[in-house]
Amino acid sequence: MDDPLDRSASTGAKPVFAVLALPAYEIKDSWLNSRSVDDLLGCAVSLEAVRPLSVARAKTNVTVLLNRAEEVGFIGALDMIASGVLTVGDSYLSIESSRELPGSKPGGGPTIRLGDRACAFDANLVALLDEAGDNLRRRGTKVQRLRLTGGTCEATAYLTFGLEAAGVAVPLVNYHNGWGADAVAPERVHLSDVEGAVRLLVEAARLFPAKTLRGVLRARLAKRGGDKGETGLFGGARVPKNHPRVAAYGTLDELNSALGAARAALPAAAEFGALDEGLERIQAECFVVGALLATPANKLGKLRAPFDQGLPADSATRLEKEIDAWEAELAPLKTFILPGGAVAGAALHVARAVARRAEREVVELSAREPLPDGVVVYLNRLSTWLFIAARMANKKHGKTETPWTGLSKKS
Repeated sequence: MDDPLDRSASTGAKPVFAVLALPAYEIKDSWLNSRSVDDLLGCAVSLEAVRPLSVARAKTNVTVLLNRAEEVGFIGALDMIASGVLTVGDSYLSIESSRELPGSKPGGGPTIRLGDRACAFDANLVALLDEAGDNLRRRGTKVQRLRLTGGTCEATAYLTFGLEAAGVAVPLVNYHNGWGADAVAPERVHLSDVEGAVRLLVEAARLFPAKTLRGVLRARLAKRGGDKGETGLFGGARVPKNHPRVAAYGTLDELNSALGAARAALPAAAEFGALDEGLERIQAECFVVGALLATPANKLGKLRAPFDQGLPADSATRLEKEIDAWEAELAPLKTFILPGGAVAGAALHVARAVARRAEREVVELSAREPLPDGVVVYLNRLSTWLFIAARMANKKHGKTETPWTGLSKKS
């Protein structure tokens, strides 16, 4: 087939570039609507944060670096790293909009990113953002806090090359003009989240000169408290590393990693979209469950957002509805099946087994100490959800399930 761009080159005509017939920029009912919020908003927030710092002649050191966006494979970030402009003595924040997730919702304030799909961000820099966020909350500004696992951002590129990096995101609706929408639609952000992001950066910049970030984590590690076989819970208490509470939230971490492996095995095809979205939501919920398990009952009231809200009230019910919907598409089982099938299906079976173990350990813990309502029920539903999800993945891959027929009679 003829390539129109090739024809344009041969005739000397200029190629015509098209954009979606959506508003370039519109503010309506406390929302900013645009055909391209993602990436551009990060530039605007960063530049706007410099304004009050400059007017106040704040004693801080802030530089805004603008580079090509992450959608082209970190080319801009990698070029900047290769140029030698960046130094290990500085700290780097990736500022962007990011698809809304449970715990990072529009109208809830900017989100301090604890990490992305690839890795956790620098603990010292996240602690600085947390302090800034706490100060803002006391003044009435909402701030959220979550590991956003929808993708990977430039902070991971910086961390890979030994730089101290973290991120701040503004929750984005209609990601890439349609994720979660019924049709092509403008990307949207809530103005209160944008304003909050500016305030968060300004507050962090004001705190920054008093901080010596690099080396703080190493100094903490130098105490080697963990070398004695103990670890710290949320709230400060220290317990043996074989304590049932540590075993329970440690298995939740293992489960979340297994869920990530299962997501990575899913094809990018649209027919697997519901599975991927469900797994992403569950990964976010597992962070909440892990935080609840890592917190003694008398310290639950001191948890930071979004963990202070606990699990969504409908989390287990939502799993049940998805189980019912998928089961209606699957052939009824008349015998046990052997775990396996496609890579994604097999990975989901592994995650299901880990979820069962997590449930057993949480039940054991609940016999010794009070736990928040709904945790055991949620894990029970989750293991069933993962079993059905594994069957759905195999069906979509066209893999036939292998029934267990007993032991082979071959010698």
